[in-house]
Amino acid sequence: KRLFLRDPRRAWYLRGLPGVGDDAASLEAALRETIGQSGCRRVVMAGASAGGFAALRFGARLGADRVLAFSPQTFIDARGRGREGDGRWPDQIAALHAALGPDDPALDLANDLRAAAGVRLDVHVSTDDPLDLVHARRLGGIPGVAVHEHVGGGHKLVKWLRDAGKLGSLLAEALSEGARARDPATVERSGEASGDR
Repeated sequence: KRLFLRDPRRAWYLRGLPGVGDDAASLEAALRETIGQSGCRRVVMAGASAGGFAALRFGARLGADRVLAFSPQTFIDARGRGREGDGRWPDQIAALHAALGPDDPALDLANDLRAAAGVRLDVHVSTDDPLDLVHARRLGGIPGVAVHEHVGGGHKLVKWLRDAGKLGSLLAEALSEGARARDPATVERSGEASGDR
């Protein structure tokens, strides 16, 4: 059972989805209902970049069994972006800040993730992208979060992992009901230089 989502508003899924609603609460309610009606035994959410932000946020809030986020933004608030010098996607960020306010609590994932009891949150990031590393590493001390650093791939890490034949096994392991638990407060480094784990 699969559900694929795309955000044509390019608003980190915080302004809802056409046909679902105009805010994150409506999307969260729709996801909760869909999961409840699906009869599935295990919920895994995955996404890259803004989709990674959404997978982390909604996975934490809905109590998913597992989240895989690749090169996610973990804060998109004005204060955090200014502090870290993250000027990416200025038009989309400006529109989102105009809709929600520049420092709305929903724009920083740390609070949602700290409140996510029992959810395993795997963040995959490339050491080639300094801003992605800032976003990922700030979550490393949050219970349930494991940060996996890869040598190579840049911001398009998920495509790099797919092309290297590694993405399928990550997804299969996440979907496995017998997925072994790891120490969630770890940083794992992998890549050609150090060997994959």
